[in-house]
Amino acid sequence: MAKDIINSNQFGILLLFLILGSAFIFVPEGIAGRDCWAASLIASLTGLYIISLTVNLQNRFPGLSIIEISTQVLGKPLGLALSLIYSWVVFLVGTLYMYDMLVLMVIIFPGLAETLLVILLIAASSYVLYRGINSLARLGEILLWIIIPLVLAAITVPFFTVANLQSLTPILASFKPVLAGVVFGSNWPYGEISLMAMLLPFVADLSKNKKTIYIWFFIGVIILVIRSLLVVAALGQELMGIVRFPLYEVLLLIRFSTFQRIELFFFIMWSITNFMAIILSHQSFVLCLKSLFSLKDYKTVIIPAGLCIAIFTLVMFPSDIEFMSVESFAAPFHNLPVHVLYPTLVWLAARFKAQSLSPGLSPGKQA
Repeated sequence: MAKDIINSNQFGILLLFLILGSAFIFVPEGIAGRDCWAASLIASLTGLYIISLTVNLQNRFPGLSIIEISTQVLGKPLGLALSLIYSWVVFLVGTLYMYDMLVLMVIIFPGLAETLLVILLIAASSYVLYRGINSLARLGEILLWIIIPLVLAAITVPFFTVANLQSLTPILASFKPVLAGVVFGSNWPYGEISLMAMLLPFVADLSKNKKTIYIWFFIGVIILVIRSLLVVAALGQELMGIVRFPLYEVLLLIRFSTFQRIELFFFIMWSITNFMAIILSHQSFVLCLKSLFSLKDYKTVIIPAGLCIAIFTLVMFPSDIEFMSVESFAAPFHNLPVHVLYPTLVWLAARFKAQSLSPGLSPGKQA
């Protein structure tokens, strides 16, 4: 269907939105202190690894989702078992993005009803998903024109107003904090790129224009590295380590004469990037359900999946303190192995099966 066909450039734009998401205003690798920029750069290798693996796998089995590929190359029992674990992590990521959005909105608008906000977000996400994956991709192309100027302003204006580059030194004074930052940054946002594997079967020109996807990925990496440099230079590593949304605090410091509350101009940037991450995680989870239960149309589970994300978001995290303990300390060790190992095992099984095939019969033809 035309509604479910996108190109590599559109996929790359959606990938950029997922990379930024709530990670742009937050600093997941902030545990590395003043060297969080280095941790972010090293952690991006995890994302590059996942993209390379899933794109290569998709080119071998065009038209099949990674869940369908896993059952084919690993066997149905093992493939389904691993796919269930992967689908659970996709669902969990959706709740994490939703709660990040919820906390940010409540900070800016303290009187906002949390339950109403979650319902509105899921309703809006469900509407976009009902319009089709192509509509989601075109929405990303439109919103990109709004996001790019705001992102450029958010990372350049503070450098000339509140940043102190001396806060960045000494560089790489201790290796252990950097290693810890790499672990956390590898999980979020770079590990969560594995969610995008569910959208790869809908990319029509993947084999011809896959370089475009890598270009958008590196744009996202550059933005997050500059964000880390900016936050440390403006806040210092001590203050950066205790605030909830470091970039928000940086923009709070900006003053132009009597013109204040500059950070409110960037509210649309935060809300759009995070909302797009919610939509993409919602879409990935819906596609997981479609593959797991061999459904003809994924649209039948859009609302049930959205309600599950909404309910679990409101129930699983009764307070922000408990949420931070889960997201900051438990999630990397729970989610990251799945993000990395699941596509790795499927790819290795596909390679092994390809070697066992007779000459002239490729995995793509067999699929």
